[in-house]
Amino acid sequence: MMRVGETELCPVCHRETENQKLSAQVQENAQRIHEEKQLEQLFQNSLFEDVQNLQAGFKNYRTESNTEAQANKHRMIDVARAYASGKVFNTWLYGNPGTGKTHLAIATVRNVNKETAGNLTCAFVNTSQLMQEIRSTFSNGYAGSESEKSYIARCVAPDLLVLDDLGAESGRIGTNNQASDFVHRVLYEISSGRQHKITMITTNLTFGELENIYDKKLISRLKGEHVALDFTKTEDHRSKKLDWEAMKGDA
Repeated sequence: MMRVGETELCPVCHRETENQKLSAQVQENAQRIHEEKQLEQLFQNSLFEDVQNLQAGFKNYRTESNTEAQANKHRMIDVARAYASGKVFNTWLYGNPGTGKTHLAIATVRNVNKETAGNLTCAFVNTSQLMQEIRSTFSNGYAGSESEKSYIARCVAPDLLVLDDLGAESGRIGTNNQASDFVHRVLYEISSGRQHKITMITTNLTFGELENIYDKKLISRLKGEHVALDFTKTEDHRSKKLDWEAMKGDA
């Protein structure tokens, strides 16, 4: 026996306890490193417009009780569980700007990426940024290694892809601008290559408005077997009216 303070301990038992603690710590560190690598790989394959969105999760999507936003949050948690369990279907999040559609899409991707230990490959692509990146490869002075074909391949490859802010790449909302042949070509290639894979789409437009911009056949391909979440009754979270009198009082 060995004595530690007033306590007598069995040396073998003490050593086993310390080894178990060390083993648990090693496993915890290995799991953390593994999750960090998963996230790094996820974000390397993605095109984000706003890097602040990288921290989006279900816990920090705050809603009030009995609201459309709260119902949609719970539905997206269910969607994430379904994807992680192997179900394949598309998800559309449509409605007002600033309502957290992108936030919930990223939260879903992060959750699925974690729950499947990276075995379900995921990527997030902002549609406008994708089109800009591809157009940049058309320049005579372009010296990069990417091409239209490689960008499309990056969108086709993942098991789960988010196409964020569909419609924004074709101009201001409400102008009835039609998507260019270039945009149609890229989206057709992506949608054709993603049959039997998971595609999540966020947009500030209704399906009727989308069909005014894009070919109906393209929209049908992008829809596939899908669930749709309506954010048309949710308020803009990014726009907040300040109380000027209260601000003056704080000065």
